[in-house]
Amino acid sequence: MSRLQLMLSTLAVIATLVGCGGDATPAPAPPQIVDKIAATTAAGGAAITPGLTTLDDLASYQAVRRDPICTPYRGYTVCGVPPPSSGGIAVAQTLGILGSFDLAAAAPPAPDREGGVPGVDGIHLTSTIESPFGSFHMTAGVVLNNELTDFSAEPADPTGAPIANRVAGGKRPRSSMAPTLVFRTAADGSRGDFVMATGSPGGAAIIQYVVKTLVGVLDWQLDAQQSAGLLDFGAANDPTTNLGGESPNVDPTDDGAHDPRVQALRARGHQVSVAVQSSGVATVVRSGAGLAGGADPRREGIVLGDWFAPAPARR
Repeated sequence: MSRLQLMLSTLAVIATLVGCGGDATPAPAPPQIVDKIAATTAAGGAAITPGLTTLDDLASYQAVRRDPICTPYRGYTVCGVPPPSSGGIAVAQTLGILGSFDLAAAAPPAPDREGGVPGVDGIHLTSTIESPFGSFHMTAGVVLNNELTDFSAEPADPTGAPIANRVAGGKRPRSSMAPTLVFRTAADGSRGDFVMATGSPGGAAIIQYVVKTLVGVLDWQLDAQQSAGLLDFGAANDPTTNLGGESPNVDPTDDGAHDPRVQALRARGHQVSVAVQSSGVATVVRSGAGLAGGADPRREGIVLGDWFAPAPARR
């Protein structure tokens, strides 16, 4: 993309945001933007992946504000997104199980550090266009999504029973997104001060990426960058245990035959894969010194910011 194309695309995005109000208030998109989206996705205007989105579809869509799913965990209150995303519930359920174990005793001896920098805001947003470049269409400076693939590909299971996540008009698909906020739990049980925010891309594996980051900070006292760069591991509802072979702490040669972690798991009966994992954890942790950020080294992006000292209190 040339500098001119980048500048024009950026200006188009700014115009779109200004047209939509540019704030957090849910509001319908202006008619000129809606018209462009409908025209771009229509069969006559899209040679690749044409869509069936109409002006009526866009006009009837409403953003919905939902109450978070919150659960206690070791003196903290962990809050995540509610359905239709499965992320918040699954993270809460996992922490409920892990809370019965002394995970602090299993902390890594020498976690990697890749330079978290304080000075970022304490808020977390997960957005997605599904696959890279979404539906391969851009209009008004925005890449259009391909979230239809978040629905089940088949409308019924092998027995003929309808699948809840089947495609239908007016539905929102199931997701695994799990943007998570953590607060200290006050003495009276209420939500206290902000502690951290985290989340990740990665499809169905998002949940395990977020959980290992939470354990890294809350149980192992790692900083934002150390927790974001932790080894990816977990199982995706099948017999295979994944151990991220992209990590510098894993030896993936000969299918992990020379890696002590892999061999220890296999000795316990695990089927282990050392295939590359695709987490993209982004984390902000509050500490006594301020706010520190962590960016997953597996994906693009770094943490930038500046130290700052609060002004002294006036007497």
